[in-house]
Amino acid sequence: MSPLDKSLLSPALYKSLRTHWFGPLSPTALIPPQSLLSKWYGFGPAPQKSAFDTSCAALSLPALAALSPTTYPLPSSLPAASSPRTPANWALERHHDATIAGPLLETLTRDGEEGNAATISSKDHGRGEGYARDALALIVLLDQMPRNVFRKEQDKIYAHYDVLARAVVRTLLSSPDRPDRHPGLRLSPAYRAWFYMPLMHSEYIEDHDQYQELIDEWVADVERDFAATAVAEAPEGTAGETEGDQGDEGKETKEAVLEKIESFRGFDKKHSVLVKKYGRYPYRNKWLGREDTDEEREYLENGGVTFGAG
Repeated sequence: MSPLDKSLLSPALYKSLRTHWFGPLSPTALIPPQSLLSKWYGFGPAPQKSAFDTSCAALSLPALAALSPTTYPLPSSLPAASSPRTPANWALERHHDATIAGPLLETLTRDGEEGNAATISSKDHGRGEGYARDALALIVLLDQMPRNVFRKEQDKIYAHYDVLARAVVRTLLSSPDRPDRHPGLRLSPAYRAWFYMPLMHSEYIEDHDQYQELIDEWVADVERDFAATAVAEAPEGTAGETEGDQGDEGKETKEAVLEKIESFRGFDKKHSVLVKKYGRYPYRNKWLGREDTDEEREYLENGGVTFGAG
């Protein structure tokens, strides 16, 4: 892979990305408030969505340019974006994960503090909460920022940045000390869910199968550890409560956390049903030079869901 400009992919950028994406959300928050959900998923009025897209571009475009198809090309032997999403092509993409992700993971730091950490080898994952939160910010950069920035150039998302995001996530998930299961993030739907979003966006059914397995694991984590973790992290005299803009009127109960996690499971199933039926997301065909089948054309003409991609 091509060398990276680490002055653009830096702890300072990752910190800014977290601030921008998660806003006033407490680092210990579990349930995201409605205000953040509206921002993340574009539920607000058009001017608000446009303003958020503009702010995402201002923050992330230099880094995305450093990772563009020209400056950070994918291995030539990878399946083309228009190729069928077969098990063989999934395995071939997986074969290249470490090569693609390695230089990106080397931009993360031991403690995530700007100017106060040495870079960490891609073979040496999971060095504290700072590393875990920087890894989370990297995934937001690769998976979410392009969706806000390249609405009129969506081929860049599906053919390039999504491949980078999948490689990073799969590599992190195969590490012995996974950042998504760091104690500071492990139980939180507000944070942990973003680690898995590249799998939900994938057209490979194998990635959706892994997503569902990760949800099962997450549910087990909450069932086993919620009470002890909530008491340990809560300020004295406020066990089971959190301050700030939390959502669900500040009630972050075990039941509320499990309900939110199960909502992610359901949303992934809405994605995977399309992958199972069509072998891909039909709404991406026009961006990837793929010809619609008659069945896909009927689906799209009858208002088939596009998950906000249009």
